[in-house]
Amino acid sequence: MKTYFEARRRLAAFALALPLACLALGLMISAAFAGDDTVVHVGPLFKALVEPAIQSFVAVVVAVALAYATRLLKTKTGIELDADARKRVQDAAMNAAGMVLAKIDGPVSNLSFDVKHPLVKEGVDLLMAKVPDALERFGITPEKAAEMILGNIGILQASAPVVPAAPAAPAP
Repeated sequence: MKTYFEARRRLAAFALALPLACLALGLMISAAFAGDDTVVHVGPLFKALVEPAIQSFVAVVVAVALAYATRLLKTKTGIELDADARKRVQDAAMNAAGMVLAKIDGPVSNLSFDVKHPLVKEGVDLLMAKVPDALERFGITPEKAAEMILGNIGILQASAPVVPAAPAAPAP
């Protein structure tokens, strides 16, 4: 790794020294062609050598400034990125809860589940497979994921239609 950075440093030094060397060479050539004239016109030399170097330098500075601004924006809006990841986890947990309820026959409004129920375990596996990076980012363990799924099952059960119990058969 050290040699990589040394090579980059040498390349950067060469890239900075090259325009200066070209400028010095251009001034020497201009002075040589001046001959008897005591005035050296550097306008054409400026246009040919210095102006492109300045434009390149400005382009590099703008690119670095944009990269820095982008990085700063990402660090400052980390909350928004976390909110997006949290929404993905919540959506996946709701989908897993819906999958658990979909596998149950009959009315679901009065069923009860616990963390160790096999269908809840299946929902946890689904959740862990759908958004593993976001779960890891927030430190959500399989136990916490099961609790999230149980909470979402409760929400879905509350919105499920209540099926009344069958009326008792009349006594003969």
